[in-house]
Amino acid sequence: ASNTAKGKFLLQGTTRSGLVFGSFFGGFHAIKYGTKVAIDPGEVSEIVVAAAISMAGLGYKPSTRSSMPYGAMLIVMDCVSSYMREND
Repeated sequence: ASNTAKGKFLLQGTTRSGLVFGSFFGGFHAIKYGTKVAIDPGEVSEIVVAAAISMAGLGYKPSTRSSMPYGAMLIVMDCVSSYMREND
């Protein structure tokens, strides 16, 4: 394959991954904030609700199911970050 084809392939994969994870994590935070504003159940419940809905979104399409472990890791990192901010 030519270098142009290789570059095009990498660009397509990077763009797809960026859109999937950007949409996923942006949606996670929008749902988390919406839950806080609407019913304010506490931080743990906000994270659980947002994580369940966001992960269901990733699991809906077979082509994005392979991204679920990475999405879960983003949520875990957000939880750790929230915990560290609270306990400073």
